Parts: sequence; C-alpha cells; structure tokens
Amino acid sequence: MKIRTTFLILAMVATLANPLSAQAAPLSEDMEQLAKAIVQQQRAPLTPAERAEMPLDVQADFDQKLFLLTNIYQEAFKQGVQAGLKNQWQPNYKDEVALAGYQAGFNLGKNLQEKDKSASDRVINVKPSQPASKDKVVIPVNDEPEGVGDSIPEITPSVTEDAQVQTDNTDYSNQVPTPSRQAFIEKIAPVAQEIAAAHDLYPSVLIAQAALESDFGSSDLARQHHNYFGIKGFFQSQGVSLPTVEHLNGRDIKVMGTFRHYPNDMASLEDYASVLNQPLYVNVHRKFASTYRQATYALTGKYATDPNYNRKLNAIIEGYGLV
Repeated sequence: MKIRTTFLILAMVATLANPLSAQAAPLSEDMEQLAKAIVQQQRAPLTPAERAEMPLDVQADFDQKLFLLTNIYQEAFKQGVQAGLKNQWQPNYKDEVALAGYQAGFNLGKNLQEKDKSASDRVINVKPSQPASKDKVVIPVNDEPEGVGDSIPEITPSVTEDAQVQTDNTDYSNQVPTPSRQAFIEKIAPVAQEIAAAHDLYPSVLIAQAALESDFGSSDLARQHHNYFGIKGFFQSQGVSLPTVEHLNGRDIKVMGTFRHYPNDMASLEDYASVLNQPLYVNVHRKFASTYRQATYALTGKYATDPNYNRKLNAIIEGYGLV
C-alpha cells in the first residue's frame, strides 16, 4: 500500500510539473475511452454503483488516469484560450484529449476577443455629441468568497507585505457569528478536530480554511458536493463541472473547472489533509509550526497566492474564538 501511494503521489507531482508528458498506468481500451469521455464531458462521471463494479486495483488505476487526463485537458485548454484571444489557431497535439481541451479553450478565447472588438467598435462609433465611454468589457471576478470580506477587519499594511505577513501580531477583535456561520462551525468542528489530530494539524486552521474557501459552507461546491477547499479533479472517480476563474494571458477569465465530489464532510477533510501531507506543506504541521499563526503563514504563497491569506485566516480563527 505504501509503494502504491508513493507512486501515485510522485505521478501527481510529475503531472503538475509537466502534465502533457505524464503517463498513467495501462487500462483496458474500454476503460481508457471511458476516462477520456468523462474528462471531455461527453458523459457524466461514474456513479457509485458503476464504480463499485470495478475491481479495487482497476479503481485506483482509473482514478490515476482521470487525474492525468484532467491535467492534460486543462493545460491544453489554457493554451487554447491564449491562442483564441489572439485568433491564432496553432494546435500542436496528437492526443485527442489535449486537442479537445485546446479547441474548447480556443473557442472561449476567440469569443472573448470578438466581444472586446465589438465593445471597442461601439466606442469608436459614438456620435461626436456624446462623450465616448471609457468602460471596458470586464469579466467580474470575486477574489474572496462572498460575504467573508465583510466579516474580516480591513487590513492596512504599514510595512512591506512579506514582513507584515511574517510578523502578523494583529489583535483581531472578537466577532459574533451569524446563526448560519455558527451552525457551520459547530457542524464541521468535530470532524476537523478528528482529522487534525490524526494528521498533526491545527483544527482551527482547517475550520478557518473551510470557512474562507466555501463562504462558511454556503457555496454550491460545499453544499452539494462537500468540497470545502475548492480542490479540483476527481475523488473516487467523482467530479463536477462548475464555473471558476483562471488568470490567463493577463486577464481573469471565467471557465468551467472540474472539482472533486465527496460523499460526506469526513471524506472532504480527510482528502484535504492528505494534500497537506505533501512536502510543500510540511511547515503547516504542528511539529514545525509552534502556533496556528505560523501554520497559516506557511500556507500563504503556497496554497493561495493572496499575500494576506494568513491574515484572513487569523481573523477568522481569533475573531470567532476557534482557539
């Protein structure tokens, strides 16, 4: 079991480094085509009953194949968007999944480019008696879950970002959670405490991350799929396609992403804890982080690029009395 787990982790790391060159364990032709159809959204993900019909070793190989194909599709999709924005069709793929991802991305990018051009033409053709509009076509982007920003004190850095993140000694004021937020904390706390104890993590950090990433459990991904951390891909062959935002070619673009579907909260937090067991997150663990603030600092710039990510987590932890 340890050998197999190690192999899967190494395969995932290799895929993230170069997803187009990764290889998956061999599957039968039927299983291979089934995995490709799911990734290309030509059919729905496997149902629990369909998955149960697979032998356990086939389930593991099938999940690995889904993971690798999803990364191939998404990488080609991003390149397709960039090409579409320039209206330059230049695919360089022989793999059908990569080509399908590139085609989907190219169509989206070209559509956005045409909308930009149309908006520009409207500005140019405004009558002289009217002031030309300076508005641009912008795809709305919310960098943080809806509602969370209102509950966290406004942050006004007085020193450089890196220094302030590392020396976050802010005394966050106590807050009274709304009934729905209190219910979310009480619901997830027992599971978070159990998972944290098993993986040498701070339960307060798990709860705060789940709250921040899922808007206290109110997002569709959390409510319908128990995915509190926005983890992409498939879990036991189960995934769901939902809108997300990617930063491509210098702009934020709404695209469809595949996110993991979990059967329950325990599976969601257990899977996330396994993510934190990767070497990238070693300093999040209590063995290396003597306080929860050191743990949230270790997440900043790795799990999230937001330079104030740890401060938002600290505000939730201290403001809602999670310690």
